[in-house]
Amino acid sequence: MNKNRERFSQLDRNKTIEDRAFYSSTAWAQASKHHRINNPLCIQCKRAGRITAATLVHHNPDRRVLMARGESPLDPAYFESLCTPCHNRELSQRQSGCDNSNSIDIVLGNQINVFKG
Repeated sequence: MNKNRERFSQLDRNKTIEDRAFYSSTAWAQASKHHRINNPLCIQCKRAGRITAATLVHHNPDRRVLMARGESPLDPAYFESLCTPCHNRELSQRQSGCDNSNSIDIVLGNQINVFKG
C-alpha cells in the first residue's frame, strides 16, 4: 500500500459514523465537486508560489467546529481546495493540536489575543 493510501486508511479509521455519513452524502459530493471546478488549484501551494492541482476539498475550520457553532458544513465559505500532501499536513497539524481553526481572534489595537475553544 502506498504512503498516501495508508494515510487515508488511517484517517478513515478515525472518522465517526457521522463523519462517514456526511462525506458520503450526495450533498457533500455535489458541493465539493462544484468547489473543485471553480477552485482547481491547491490554495496552500498557491500561497507558497507553486501551481498544484487540488485533489480534494477541505473544511476550514473543521466540519465539527462549524456544526458546534451552528454553521453549515456545506457553506462554501469554509471550503479550501487542497492537494493531497497539503491536506495530509493540515490533518496532522489538527491531530497534533496545532490547529487554530476553533480559536477566536480578538483584535485589541495592534494586539491579537487568541482564545482556544
